[in-house]
Amino acid sequence: MTVLTIGKTTFGKLDNWVKELFLAKKVKELPDLPSAMIQAALVDIRKAERSPRYKINMVSWHETNSVCSVCLGGAVMAFSLAAPRDRTVYPDSYPASLWKKLHACDYFRKGDIEEGLESMGYLTKLIKAIPDVVVRWAFIHRDHAAYSNNPKLWYKQMHKLVRDLKAIDL
Repeated sequence: MTVLTIGKTTFGKLDNWVKELFLAKKVKELPDLPSAMIQAALVDIRKAERSPRYKINMVSWHETNSVCSVCLGGAVMAFSLAAPRDRTVYPDSYPASLWKKLHACDYFRKGDIEEGLESMGYLTKLIKAIPDVVVRWAFIHRDHAAYSNNPKLWYKQMHKLVRDLKAIDL
């Protein structure tokens, strides 16, 4: 199997269109820290909200119809990873290092902090940062609004999560 490495991203057997986007440098590097990844995703979802070509649907990754439906991770695919608007795209269209971050976005947007950190490889660091089991449980099990029910509250909670993660260097 041919392996291609561009920057920090290693490609195995993937669709050529993904490799071409990376070669053309149309794709942004995604942040490694969870707090920075969430911040980048929030910038991308705001772009999707302002675009008449996109519709926010938190159960669709990057699905094309007359308008492209995207979730938080789908917005990252659309804007940071330059997924073609006319193509249905899922996280596994990308190398593992990226799809893990896309799945983390999905976990974080639902309030599943533990799974999001696990997906990005930071769960052990969380355990070291918050050794008290009760405090750690409260950190990762918090109330979280659904975007579809209350976008304003969802954004407020996502920004609080970013601040909380930054406070423990995540």
